[in-house]
Amino acid sequence: MTSPRVNISPAQVLAALKSEGSSYAAARKLKIHQSTTLIIIARGTARQRASYKKWLERKKEQARKASPTLAKDRRAKALVTLQQGSALRESERRAERLHAQVVRLTQAKKFKLASPTKRHGKDDIVQVFMPDMHGHYHDPAAVAAFMGDMKRLQPDRLTNLGDFIDCGGFLAAHHVLGYVAQMEYSYEQDITDGNGVLDALQRDCPRTEIEMIEGNHEDRVERWCVGQSLGGGKDADYLRRAFAPQYLLNLKNRGINYYRRSESYDGLPIPGAIKRGKIIVVHDPGFSDPRRTLSRFGAPVVHGHDHQSHANVTSTVGQGDIGVWAFGCLAQRQQLYAHSRPTGHVHGYGIALQSRAGHFLMISVPIIDGVSYLGKAFT
Repeated sequence: MTSPRVNISPAQVLAALKSEGSSYAAARKLKIHQSTTLIIIARGTARQRASYKKWLERKKEQARKASPTLAKDRRAKALVTLQQGSALRESERRAERLHAQVVRLTQAKKFKLASPTKRHGKDDIVQVFMPDMHGHYHDPAAVAAFMGDMKRLQPDRLTNLGDFIDCGGFLAAHHVLGYVAQMEYSYEQDITDGNGVLDALQRDCPRTEIEMIEGNHEDRVERWCVGQSLGGGKDADYLRRAFAPQYLLNLKNRGINYYRRSESYDGLPIPGAIKRGKIIVVHDPGFSDPRRTLSRFGAPVVHGHDHQSHANVTSTVGQGDIGVWAFGCLAQRQQLYAHSRPTGHVHGYGIALQSRAGHFLMISVPIIDGVSYLGKAFT
């Protein structure tokens, strides 16, 4: 059905809608605007109004059927908007937390290294351990390197670990001479070489305290004296004072303490050993295996005698960290008594940096081909 189109005013449209039980809001919802040309004849016939009413009802029905879909779409859009908003808020909160962490980090105290503990105070000492030199059989290059280091180092104390003099020849009757070259040795030259080294040490290191432990080679003199005196105590002691290195090296007048193998010192239960700080110093600990030395002594041990260089350190419950150290020798490494068997002897000496409390740092200084590797630090 086609109705004549009549342009009417907004007031007429509103009046016509109200007369049909509708409203202006409903007309707007149905996209009917004031300015729309409606198929309404304000003064039309009843048939025309009825036709318009049916048309309006159909529009309402269509809008009603479409409303669930529209509502569902609106809810979906609202959910998406809600999720997006939630994600946005979470991102904002995360950004705020990160910002707070950055602020805390920038305001936190800067890491500062602790100041090192001073180890070399006025009461701390530099202790040097001089290994076996064997007098006449010393190695000139190794001794020269050692003496050069002492002149630069100026240690507080120097402890000779024994066998400073070889005491060979007639004093070593248990050694069978097998080479003519061995017959060139003389005890007089042995003592002369020893005095020469002590003279140089005391000249170059005038403030260094020097002490000497009797080794098994110096002990040969006492054994020889006992044998020559046929067991007479006074005669043996008289001979010892005439021939022993302790006297021929003039140690008493030099101010050098001498510790004999037959006497005990520093409250230790074994003879021939002394204690310096926490370190027990002995010529020969009696064991070739350092582990057995650690087990028997139960304390840090420095020794000579074997002409080898080694450091064996372990940690104990009662004594803390303890170890056994040897530093080699300053003697000829391949002497004739070994024949063609390589001895494996090495050159070197030891340094202990000792604190007032007795703690120490042990340093083994190798001397290779007459060159001290501590000496390189001075150049």
